[in-house]
Amino acid sequence: SEQLTSYSRLSVITDFIKCNGIYKQFDTLFTTTRHGASRFCTAQVLSGILLASLCGVRRLSRIANFTFDALVGRLLDLPKNIDENTISRHLGNLGERGARVLHDFLLSFTASQAEHCGLSRITLDCDSTVFMAYGNQQVFHVYVFIN
Repeated sequence: SEQLTSYSRLSVITDFIKCNGIYKQFDTLFTTTRHGASRFCTAQVLSGILLASLCGVRRLSRIANFTFDALVGRLLDLPKNIDENTISRHLGNLGERGARVLHDFLLSFTASQAEHCGLSRITLDCDSTVFMAYGNQQVFHVYVFIN
């Protein structure tokens, strides 16, 4: 009970992610060469970004606070919270090749989930309506319609 946090709903999501082998796939696709000071593998960093995104964390600088949460740390098996520099370094090391590998994996995973659900197609309706948010930022909306 002392580890009950505002992110308690993540335990169900991480069960789904583990059950579908996403963590293991991240570890396989993005192997991490451990150095003396390296405490995190790329799979942990990507998983932290994934979970943070699902919880509405939109900035890399806030992921450190997110991973400081006791439950998040336990779910991701983190020795400590992941700081912004570590996230930037891991993402920088992935480069364009890593982005393409991640993109291909996510597309194939989505396709397999759609097929598992018996869906023949998914329609993405993109809306680029501009509205003010914290100054002059443009927000891009994607709406998913499942047939």
